[in-house]
Amino acid sequence: MNDYSTCFPELDPDSKLWIYVADRVLGDEVVRALHAKVASFAEMWSSHGRVVISDFKIVEAQIVLLGAFVEQGEISGCGIDKSLHLLEQFADESGFEWLSHLSVVFRNEKGSVVTVPRSEFRNLVKSGVVSESTPVFDTSISSLLELRKGHFERSAGTSWHGRVFQIPSSVTI
Repeated sequence: MNDYSTCFPELDPDSKLWIYVADRVLGDEVVRALHAKVASFAEMWSSHGRVVISDFKIVEAQIVLLGAFVEQGEISGCGIDKSLHLLEQFADESGFEWLSHLSVVFRNEKGSVVTVPRSEFRNLVKSGVVSESTPVFDTSISSLLELRKGHFERSAGTSWHGRVFQIPSSVTI
């Protein structure tokens, strides 16, 4: 599992965080183009005339972490929509889709990132392929502080995945 405790050191811990997961691993050329597109956008991002201070990271050539804040205020819906439209347009032009938060993202036994519908994840739990120690990604976190505290990538048994999917614990009492 990756350590995100020092991610975006120049951003305030209360910064908003958005997580986008591509439906597949993106090739090197697409990752470079995505990086350039988001970097260019971030330099000019504004919300109701206020500068949005932001940073981003592309993880495993498939996940975009986008953190941002506005000094003395909140990022408006329009400001958030600007980033969403940029990423949606890029995905359309590049031939992939961003997954909904209803998908489950985890690492398989080889450490590769896997995305599946919730129903398939439930079946993987039942079959024992996914256990309490399987690393999962919580794409619902929405603050940089949560990311830094380790709530993004952690074992299934310590996340909401363990409760919702009733992942059996190997601990016996």
